[in-house]
Amino acid sequence: MNELIDVLRLKAKVHYGESPLMTALANVVLSEPTGMSLLEGQGDASAEVRLHLLLALMHEHAISQPASQLARYFPSVGGSGSAADPALAAVAAAFLQSHAQELSDRMAKRPHIIRTTLRRSVMLKALAAQALKEIGEPSDYALIDIGCSIGVNLLLDRLDIATAEEGFALRVGEVRMDVARRGGSVPSFDLPRARTRIGIDSHRLDASRAEDRNEVLSHCPPENVADFEAARRVLNLLAEDPPELRVGRAEDEIAGAFAQIDSGLPVIVMHSM
Repeated sequence: MNELIDVLRLKAKVHYGESPLMTALANVVLSEPTGMSLLEGQGDASAEVRLHLLLALMHEHAISQPASQLARYFPSVGGSGSAADPALAAVAAAFLQSHAQELSDRMAKRPHIIRTTLRRSVMLKALAAQALKEIGEPSDYALIDIGCSIGVNLLLDRLDIATAEEGFALRVGEVRMDVARRGGSVPSFDLPRARTRIGIDSHRLDASRAEDRNEVLSHCPPENVADFEAARRVLNLLAEDPPELRVGRAEDEIAGAFAQIDSGLPVIVMHSM
């Protein structure tokens, strides 16, 4: 068990390297009997995945209850407490103990970590634009996203990506996110509005539900407030114009998804997972 704890502690440090708060909370979970008990729960998920899910649930609690003791440490909801505060361990431990059954039940219903990011949308839009170029740049087409989560990447046709001095800006509606450039130039690419947008995922998330939007937000780094707020606003935009979502395994749903698309319409299939 000690070896497992050491491995999980190291992986958490690597995974949450830019988040002192999540690193500190991971250390609390791995130091508390209640936390370790939650990591040993039922299901196929590994202890590492369960650790990520548990930390996301702690963030989700802060998002939905910003006046709680735990939320005081989350910058994403206005908390000003420091991750280095010695009192954090006691607050987090008390939360784990008082919410143990609820956390266990909710972890059992979550099969995987949500990895929706706006930055990934930049790459997917570039690929989609290239795909349309290869087939003659049609003005009408459909989007299918396998592993769509809540469906953010089905807004590709509404992204506006513009070059900037230090990187490029990603816009969805009125939302702007500056993304660092690692070298080279950023191409200009545009997509016409898709006629049909269909997402497939085994874990249903509905952007019209605040609980589901909070679940997605809980996987954002809590210290990066700008990215967190951009994601929140994009999710609100998605709630106003939700795509068609099919729940199930891709191999079971893909034929039905194609059946919903008008015959002859070009289709771009993405895999967001």
